[in-house]
Amino acid sequence: MKYYNTLIITLISQFAIWGQNSSFKSFVSPLNEIEVNVKALDEVKIQNSETNELEIHVLSQSEQLYDVIVKEFESFLKINFKVSSLSNNVFRKYITKRVNRASVLIKIPENKSITVIGENVDVVSENFNGDLNIFIEKGYINLNEVKRSLNLKLFQGNVYFSSNKSNFNITTNRGKIKCNDSLKISPFLQRNRNFKKQITISSIRANIFLNQL
Repeated sequence: MKYYNTLIITLISQFAIWGQNSSFKSFVSPLNEIEVNVKALDEVKIQNSETNELEIHVLSQSEQLYDVIVKEFESFLKINFKVSSLSNNVFRKYITKRVNRASVLIKIPENKSITVIGENVDVVSENFNGDLNIFIEKGYINLNEVKRSLNLKLFQGNVYFSSNKSNFNITTNRGKIKCNDSLKISPFLQRNRNFKKQITISSIRANIFLNQL
């Protein structure tokens, strides 16, 4: 398999609107696995793309600008975010508080999977039709309906999602698990050989709220 070193970049822009700094990048990639490092951001939103293009929208409400860095490897696409403009005042806030009121919206074409890697970050998926892998330290997780398999690991936070025809392996050491408003004992295990969808969640202190459709 050859390396894809050149992306088809269809639109890149960076601008300021009403005191907000925004970046947008849109491109096509043949790779189906996407890894996104969001350690520099507060929130990531995942949506299905209506085209074959992958779209990345970054919005910062501080003085910072974010460059979207995309690299293609043999088997996966990697996306990082780098601060390109930082004043001294913002830098002092950056090292003492949660990161700079910055979020990203990622729209992904069908038949692709995404891995989100972060620290203190919120993750929202709007019924994403692909495999989800999320590895963070702490955050609010709202996945709406999980359409494909899910692998989620976090230390602390609240997790909300719904799913049907799924196998479950959910563990939280010091949090609680609720399935359709009924408390469950951790680990919550449910298996059916006829179901292909795998839902795996592992946490120390997270509360998990599941709506089983």
